[in-house]
Amino acid sequence: MTARRALALLSPELASLVLAIACMAVLTATTAAGAELVGPVLHGLVTGDLSARSSWLARLLPAHRLRDDAWFVPALLVGLALVKGGAYFGQFFLVGMAGQRVASRLRSRLLSALVEAGPAFLASQRTGDLLTRLSSDVGAVELGVTYALAAYVRDTLTALVLFGLCLVLDWRLSLLAFGLLPLTVGPLVRLARRLLKATRRVQARQSDLGQSLAEGLQGLRLVQVDGLEGRETDRFRRLSREQLRDELRVARLRALGSPLMEVVAVLGLCLMLWVAATEVARGSLSPDHLVSFLAAALLLAQPLKSLGKVGPLGTSALAALERLFETEDAARRHAPKLFESPEAVAPGFEELAFEGVWFRYSEEGDWLLRGLDLRLRRGERLGLAGPSGCGKTTLVSLLLGLRAPSRGRICLNGRDLAELPLGIRRRLLAWVGQEALLLDATVAENVALGVAVEPARLEAALRRAGAWELVGRLGGPGSRVGERGARLSGGERQRLSIARAFYRDAPLLLLDEPTSQLDAETERRVGEALEGLLADRTALVVAHRPATLLGCHRVALLDGGRIVEEGSPRELAASGGAFARLLRTAAPAPRAS
Repeated sequence: MTARRALALLSPELASLVLAIACMAVLTATTAAGAELVGPVLHGLVTGDLSARSSWLARLLPAHRLRDDAWFVPALLVGLALVKGGAYFGQFFLVGMAGQRVASRLRSRLLSALVEAGPAFLASQRTGDLLTRLSSDVGAVELGVTYALAAYVRDTLTALVLFGLCLVLDWRLSLLAFGLLPLTVGPLVRLARRLLKATRRVQARQSDLGQSLAEGLQGLRLVQVDGLEGRETDRFRRLSREQLRDELRVARLRALGSPLMEVVAVLGLCLMLWVAATEVARGSLSPDHLVSFLAAALLLAQPLKSLGKVGPLGTSALAALERLFETEDAARRHAPKLFESPEAVAPGFEELAFEGVWFRYSEEGDWLLRGLDLRLRRGERLGLAGPSGCGKTTLVSLLLGLRAPSRGRICLNGRDLAELPLGIRRRLLAWVGQEALLLDATVAENVALGVAVEPARLEAALRRAGAWELVGRLGGPGSRVGERGARLSGGERQRLSIARAFYRDAPLLLLDEPTSQLDAETERRVGEALEGLLADRTALVVAHRPATLLGCHRVALLDGGRIVEEGSPRELAASGGAFARLLRTAAPAPRAS
């Protein structure tokens, strides 16, 4: 299965690989020609008559040219060397380019699968492991294509041609020289299996090490504040030692293949030399013939050794491909279905309804929502309130499509949202959350966020969010905000998030406590921008500020995953129930006189 998918991955590079194989054929032909030419050239240098003992060279050119023009043979050797060098460059460049394209395609496919996968899948994965697969594993595949694949084709072709030349020159000496090599097949196969298993273990260790490093850097503040430096260092050193042990095991296995083949080849060569020396002494084998054979045999040893050296690279690439395909397949299985083109038009918004919605994060976990029923009609502003842990954030995640209900359904105009393309939900909804999520991009890109930037529309959105002066201080809409908005304060980041909602101008607005992490003065300024955003819009507002809740048409109070009170805020406040108590708790204490 992995081999078939690997071939499909290579298929777009077919043209480059065919050209590379053509270069390899030229490289092989020039290598064989040079080997065959060694004996006749030595004979000519000794006897002064090159034509008498030349084989293919004498048949190509007149004998007098070979006898009379002393420059011809050296020029021919230089020409062969130039052609051979050009062929080597061509095959290396073409295969290297194919390897880089395959690596780029793998990264893109895996990242696309991870981005499209649901949060439940991403929550089950380790960041360090995913980063290792996107870097080390993809790099192993690139090395496998660039070096191992090229060597498999080039060296196998070269070995076959040179072995054929040896057979033509003297089949008896060929059998003596290479007859022992089949004995290495069994040990090499067993060695390859052990190497594949050990390589998989090393790559798993790399994932553990990457995860440890990611956790240490992400939680650096906690590590330093709580004095965990020693613990984190010891953990990293332990993982490093384990990885080193496994890598040394792989290195030992890699080192066994080439010596095994070389020892067997030398034994065969010694046997052949013993017999050849006897034949030369008897006069049944000419010395120049033996020299050509030895040149071909010695050149044949090089591709055989090379195949032994690059074998581990191919093994590592295969193990890495298995891990990458495994991650991609798992991510695809968890990806939301029914995507659509950006040009599709979303249906008009009339009503959003939660119908008997239950939710929990795992089969063993507690229920966070319990039979929730809630409706939001067009033009209505619905406030959602309740104590921490009551299910407000979970409800928002379900509405955003980040999670799916365990039971029940969420309907748009009477139709289950799960049956609609995800793009429809995205165009229906504008969201401002507790934390403004910004990319390391320009202000314009962060506000438009995947939509074409229209300067007039962008300026209007920034002005309505009270962020136009802020953008001017940054240097204009084309200025970058830094990683996660590092150049901005919390309130400034939130204003850009509000400008994003203005720019999208979606039928339904979702506010998830957007001022919960701000100080009082910043909260007041952002609250003014939010009031402008809420004007004449259908909105679901998760809030803790009494003023925001009292400005809604209806309020639903959650507790324990259920709605315990629902109605107009004035009625609920006057009833003296849970909502009234919540308002009293949230109200500021009177100042002392």
